[in-house]
Amino acid sequence: MEKLENLRKAGRLEDALKEYGALAASASNTADRAAFMLSQVSLLCEMGESASARKLWNDAKGILPQQSEFSALAKFAESDILMTEGRYSQMLDKLDEIERFHSTLLDSAEYGFLRETIRARRGIALALLKRPDEALSLLEGAHRVEPTDGTICFYLSSCYFNQALYAKARDMLIEAFQHGIPTHLQYRAHFALGLTYYHLRSLARALEQFELCLKAPQSIREELDLNAWLAATRKYLGLDPPPD
Repeated sequence: MEKLENLRKAGRLEDALKEYGALAASASNTADRAAFMLSQVSLLCEMGESASARKLWNDAKGILPQQSEFSALAKFAESDILMTEGRYSQMLDKLDEIERFHSTLLDSAEYGFLRETIRARRGIALALLKRPDEALSLLEGAHRVEPTDGTICFYLSSCYFNQALYAKARDMLIEAFQHGIPTHLQYRAHFALGLTYYHLRSLARALEQFELCLKAPQSIREELDLNAWLAATRKYLGLDPPPD
């Protein structure tokens, strides 16, 4: 398992996905097979592959034992899928459901880690719902527990940015890149860092980060209004407008 976690942390998500797939295929009992499949679901969510994650989750749920720990893990995996699908309110509801129906399990020594992870996910969901005041303490707590988690750093940075704490937002984004950011967040993270530099009047650095987003899918570029930010930054730097 340590090898697989190291693959994930190194950003080698496809390699880790294949390894978990091999473990699931060779598992001698359905509980182990389902657990390995749920690990694959988590990786697919990190890769932004929501449809594939949802399909595999359905397959895993179909063979899961009914014991509480497996039910809680399945619900947690579904909360990751809901986040990847952009259904943040439903994600919060799913996390509430886990804490409501599995409180005894979450209080146990073996699964206490899951309660901490749920708190971090709740902070992420609140940040995505543009509720930074509620998200901040949860994400700062999560960062103290997992200081090398790039995803937590990314969403904590968004809370600082929304509170106009631009230097703290910048520093947290730099931490996020150092620790590793999931593939599907890479362009958004570069854009967010560009915005923090823009507000800090480090315009050359802002332009550098915005230009790194030019290879993003068109839907993301349009959502971020990238061309407008590129044009505004180039104008302040006395440069020609970007080509169409």
